[in-house]
Amino acid sequence: MSAYVVRRVISMIILLLLLTLVVFILFSLLPTDPARLTCGKGCTPEVLIANRHRLGLDLPVVQQYWEFMKGLFAGRIYAAD
Repeated sequence: MSAYVVRRVISMIILLLLLTLVVFILFSLLPTDPARLTCGKGCTPEVLIANRHRLGLDLPVVQQYWEFMKGLFAGRIYAAD
C-alpha cells in the first residue's frame, strides 16, 4: 500500500511540473508583449524597458521559469510593486 502511495505522489509531482511548464510555455508564446500591454498607448521606450525589467522579461527563459515556479509556491503569481 505504501509503495502505491509513493508512486502516486511521485506521479503527481511530475504532472504538476509538466503542467506548470506547459502553462509557462503557452504564456511565453503569446504574440503580444506583456510589458507593452501594461504600458498603454502612450508608452515611451524607457517605460517599456522598465516594465520588461519589472516583469522579469529581460531575464533568460530558464530563470523566468524558475521565478515563475518560486512565485507559485510562495503565493505570488503576479508582479506587485
